[in-house]
Amino acid sequence: MLRGVAHPLSCRIPELKGNTMQRLISMIVLPLAALVLTLGGCGGKDPHTGTWNLDKTAFEASVREMMATQMPPGADADPTGQMAAMMEQMVTGMVEKTEMTITLNDDGTMKADGTFGGEEPEHHVGTWTNNSGTITMTIEGEDPATGTIRDGSLYVSMPNPRGDSMEMKFNRGG
Repeated sequence: MLRGVAHPLSCRIPELKGNTMQRLISMIVLPLAALVLTLGGCGGKDPHTGTWNLDKTAFEASVREMMATQMPPGADADPTGQMAAMMEQMVTGMVEKTEMTITLNDDGTMKADGTFGGEEPEHHVGTWTNNSGTITMTIEGEDPATGTIRDGSLYVSMPNPRGDSMEMKFNRGG
């Protein structure tokens, strides 16, 4: 070994005592702890919150499916095509004149605004809850609707007067 040159592995770590240790804690450890606590709160926002707009393409497919199941017996044997033309006109008109937006707020309140088939605009307020990824939306005087997120879209099962339900797809809006 050369004189005056220390071996690289023989360096000494100075002993930290008293004020030096306190300064180290206050300069490094406390800010790190604060950062961890701050970041720990991030990501806590429910993924359902925000504004959701009706996906009109999916809505049209659902309406067509629903109407096909409600066709009277023998309607598909329409030799003139009048029944099919009438149904097509009805579906197209309904879809074109239907708009719906659902807003789910962080505080558990919600609003639903829209028109259905060209009727007068409707505005509803209510509450919503999330139970393990299934949300329940409740508007006073209405049956609750339930929904889940799949592939980035909100799928809501809307009850109807016949006693069954229609699934509607909503995409995240602005």
